[in-house]
Amino acid sequence: MLHADASFFYQFSHIDYEKTIHVFLNELIKYKKNLKILIPTFTYSFCQKKIFNVRKTLSEIGDFSNSCLKMKKFTRSMNPIFSFCTYNFKNDLKLINHNTCFGTNSVFDYFQRKEGKIIVLGTSFEKSVTFLHHIEELKQVSYRYYKDFSGIVINEKNKKKKFKIKYFARKKRLNKLIKDRKLSNLYQNFDCGRHKVFYIKSNILQTKCLNKLNNNELFLVS
Repeated sequence: MLHADASFFYQFSHIDYEKTIHVFLNELIKYKKNLKILIPTFTYSFCQKKIFNVRKTLSEIGDFSNSCLKMKKFTRSMNPIFSFCTYNFKNDLKLINHNTCFGTNSVFDYFQRKEGKIIVLGTSFEKSVTFLHHIEELKQVSYRYYKDFSGIVINEKNKKKKFKIKYFARKKRLNKLIKDRKLSNLYQNFDCGRHKVFYIKSNILQTKCLNKLNNNELFLVS
């Protein structure tokens, strides 16, 4: 699962950062046989009754994710809020419940059971790693609650269908973000140019965070 900010790639090419992103991903694919890649392409606008078109709806989380959507070898998942641009993951998508955002049988649950690695390029680990919300649902933290959203989804074959999805959303009265470097003793990192690269196995992050939450439910938000 790869989280990245386009600024990470600006440092290598001020002229065509998008080409740099595509070269990076192609080289990553060549580097390891049978590699599976998941890149967040989230669209929170579905929660405001917007239509989600798997082929046309742009990601709302930055230039990097939208650059990835232009690559023909990638497939986008059907979750209208937490979709992923994926490589070598098409068969795996059939095994996932796309009507839930987090928790059992979600893409995050499947990813963790496969011991997938989380990598963050050029942005904050704490503010970008959505897998942390999956952990919050597993723990059933009291500052989140289940909320259903309904709307229209248009699939790859341009067919419309009504779609209902369950979201373990944060209560509005709690307006806190996880502070940068709060989890720094859990993940590893190294410098790459002007930026940091953070990485950790998802199953390790899940185990360590659940242990922290067992002692303090507000660990991730206090």
